[in-house]
Amino acid sequence: MPRDTIDRRVRRTRARLLLAAQAVLNEGSWADLSVQDIADRADIARSSFYAHFTGKGALLGLVLSEALADAEAEIASFPVRTGRLRTVGWLAAHLGSHRALYGVILGEPGEADLRRTFVARIEAALSTDLGRTVGVPDASVSRFVAAGLVAVSADWLSRPRRDRVSLDDRLSALVQPLLAQARVPA
Repeated sequence: MPRDTIDRRVRRTRARLLLAAQAVLNEGSWADLSVQDIADRADIARSSFYAHFTGKGALLGLVLSEALADAEAEIASFPVRTGRLRTVGWLAAHLGSHRALYGVILGEPGEADLRRTFVARIEAALSTDLGRTVGVPDASVSRFVAAGLVAVSADWLSRPRRDRVSLDDRLSALVQPLLAQARVPA
């Protein structure tokens, strides 16, 4: 029977920090919090925080990794709708479920490295989706569409909730010309 290579105490500490980070994100106070505040929330010493992470950005990276861990499987199981890409529908639902996380990552000034990581995941998913749906697996097309989707998503996240139009509708409208050109029925 294979043994887990990560010590149980390390797993427990990382899990506490992950939960503390998620709680802080949901309260909307990420930018104002210090490492000490997060360590206090996780009930660990500040030095223990630094034994696991180089700073708040690294912890946020773990939160992002956890949020995206099952992205490919989720996208593949997302319902196919005529004239819409699975990736777009999944992205709208995913951002809605992780609003606070992406508000920090995609907001101003945001976390540039994590934003690039997120955009790369969207590009990869789009490449697969476009190749399967419309026969356009070109990386430059996926990169262009991903950049547009992320920009529209960032704008959506920055608006007060009462001013938000359906993100799924906004993102789908962005890719409609590409789908129309490929003669996919809308």
